[in-house]
Amino acid sequence: MDRTFCIAPMMGRTDTHFRNLCRFASKHAVLFTEMVHSNALLKNKRIDKYIQKTDIENPVV
Repeated sequence: MDRTFCIAPMMGRTDTHFRNLCRFASKHAVLFTEMVHSNALLKNKRIDKYIQKTDIENPVV
């Protein structure tokens, strides 16, 4: 039985691996990217680390 569930966007927790695990648990899961401080996005040269996702995770909020 599939159930819909949401996981809060947590810093350092809801990365792409965790979202894939949640999607495996339920295709109806509402997935969020991890919470990222704006300075991390502006000053970090590895921005892709924070915004990467796989097709399985779609849709991602």
